[in-house]
Amino acid sequence: MLTLSLPTRREVTIVVVSLVLFFAYFNLGATDDSTRSQRRGGGSKNPLQTLRDKAYDLVLGPSGPDYSREFGARFAKQMETSLANTAHASRIISSLPVVPPMSSISTWWQIHFKNTTEFAEEFGSFAGRITGVTWMCTDDHKEVDKFTLMGMQRLHTSISDEPPRRLVFPRLPGPRLPPNLPSSLLNLAYPSLSVWMMSEWNDFGDIIKPWLYERVVLVSTGAAAATWGDAVSWAPPFFVPAPDSWWTDLRGRVYEGLIPDKTDRSVVTYYTAGRNGLRLSGAAREALIVGLERLHNDTGVEVNIVDPAVLSSKTLVERLALIARTTILLGTPSFALDDAFFLRPGTTLMEFFPPGVLLHEHSLPVKQLGIHYIAWWDDKAFDGDELPPATETMPYTANTTLGENVPLNVEMVLADISARVIGDL
Repeated sequence: MLTLSLPTRREVTIVVVSLVLFFAYFNLGATDDSTRSQRRGGGSKNPLQTLRDKAYDLVLGPSGPDYSREFGARFAKQMETSLANTAHASRIISSLPVVPPMSSISTWWQIHFKNTTEFAEEFGSFAGRITGVTWMCTDDHKEVDKFTLMGMQRLHTSISDEPPRRLVFPRLPGPRLPPNLPSSLLNLAYPSLSVWMMSEWNDFGDIIKPWLYERVVLVSTGAAAATWGDAVSWAPPFFVPAPDSWWTDLRGRVYEGLIPDKTDRSVVTYYTAGRNGLRLSGAAREALIVGLERLHNDTGVEVNIVDPAVLSSKTLVERLALIARTTILLGTPSFALDDAFFLRPGTTLMEFFPPGVLLHEHSLPVKQLGIHYIAWWDDKAFDGDELPPATETMPYTANTTLGENVPLNVEMVLADISARVIGDL
């Protein structure tokens, strides 16, 4: 049994704004029952009701994030409607209707919410105590993806400077983590982080006593998709207010384990293939490769032409060592471009799309990481601050609408790259 105290006001606001990877953060310093009774009895408006109103205004009102700007009116309306429905249908804590229903997180285990006073009265010193901050992800093997770590990291740093002590996956049998969250990445990012799989979680359940987790960041991509839909379920954590350094420290620890080759030259890396074979037309791809090789011969710029099929055979350290040196990364939408999340601030990501199609799964995160983003539609270039609304936001694995043979005005792209290399941009 997992016993947690009520969240603070700031934490509830973050739960509402994030909307997903479903997030809950609980602080032991919750108000006791007598204080809450005094607040209710004075005839004034319930502070929790006031907080809920402010949270609604933050998410849905004029001061909230502009989802319409990022995803288009249809997806913005979907998020607003889902938020309202979830808030009114909530049954986790009757006094906090902004919290989504627990049934959306899990139907096969129970979480009980207790404040400090209630816990002490009911269990005394009998209960076990698990100290520090715990990250818990109730997703199954297929639901853990590139946004799991990014979502937890951003949500965590928005409220705490203390590093997490453990990451718990109650539904993953192990012994290995899913390929989208390799253990080598966790070892680089959090060398002292303990990872619990289903067996470790069950070990505590087999001990006949309740367990108090001091602080928990609880995420569930599956719950988010069930609540908000697959289209935008990954995005809301990036709208949560967080310090500018929310990814900097993690990226710095990863770099410490890479020991990349130092170079003063610009490095251009081109991933030649995209998702499900999505790639430039044969003529455009050949012209781009020839142009990049000519740029290398004329300026001394290091150029890497990489087939993602070959890239997948390399270790994470080898891949990220290349990314750590790269100043301009090019490619059509693909899982390989997820490596762009580890580009250094001030570098550039150029993503080539079929005209009229735009995805935000790379643009939204990298813009918040200080990376310059450019989307190309043939001869049209869109800067990261002036992107048109997304026309397709489904995850790549579920997206069958994108075709092959993407057109591209190679001369314009090479001119842009050359200008950045010589410092004109």
